[in-house]
Formats: sequence, structure tokens, C-alpha cells
Amino acid sequence: MKIFLTSLFSFIFLTGSFASVVKAENYEENLKRWQQMPPSEKEAIKERFREWEKLSPEERDLLKNNYRRFKNLPPEDRKSMLEKFERFKQLPPEEKKRLRDNYSRWKSLPPEKRRYLKDAMKRWQDLTPEQRDFIKDQIKKKKQGREDLFPPHDFNPQ
Repeated sequence: MKIFLTSLFSFIFLTGSFASVVKAENYEENLKRWQQMPPSEKEAIKERFREWEKLSPEERDLLKNNYRRFKNLPPEDRKSMLEKFERFKQLPPEEKKRLRDNYSRWKSLPPEKRRYLKDAMKRWQDLTPEQRDFIKDQIKKKKQGREDLFPPHDFNPQ
């Protein structure tokens, strides 16, 4: 069962808009808000609700938990996630597919391999720009078939 980020945000928007309709203080207030909504917004809420109804209880629980985690993030992290989601929505379909495939591959890795890759990324990020450029240059040379790739062990490009 794979639920992508779009499902999470569908749930967020569903609960954000639909919950505002159903969780108000009283029925009269809810009814008034519903009646004042534009038809397009009403239809969007209905469609999200239909999608929600199609989910299994496990999928609903997963989305609820993800939503709670999202709501507990610091505001700047939530803002960053929403911005990333907006950028994702603008991507061409083949790029979205590529990212989803990469995410699926990532999730299928054993925990120790993911930990190793996270550590490697952290080490990469800790390098200076000069050190990163040096490594990129070495990789480029290797691809070109050069044998004189790596300098002595005591080399430091700083």
C-alpha cells in the first residue's frame, strides 16, 4: 500500500476545509458557512470526502497520523513542506514519476543502507565547496578514463 505525498496533502486540505465546516461550534454556523461557499469550493470538498471514503481504515489512520505529525511541525517546516509540494505539483508528469520511483526505491532499502546513505550525505554536506568541487572533478576524470585520479593521503584542498 503506497500513499504518496499528494494523498497526505489531499487529507490536509480535506481536513482544513471540510473540518472547518463540520467542527464549528454549532449546526447553524456550519449551515451558514456551507451556504456561503462558492459552488466550486463545495464540489472540491465533496470530491475530497468521496476520496476519503474510498480509503481503507489503515490508509485513513496513516493519513491521520501524518497529518498530526505535519501539524506538530514548527511553522517554518510546515511552510517549507507546503512550498515543496507546490513545486512538486508544477513538475511535468515524467519528473513526478521519477521522484515517486526514487522514493519507492528509498523506502525499499534496508534500514542500515538508508542510514549509511544518510550519513554519507551528511558527510558530503559537511565538506567545504572546494572539497566538493575537488571530488566532482575526480569523478569527472575517472569517467574520462584517467588513472592519476587521487592525490596522496595527506592532500587537503583548503
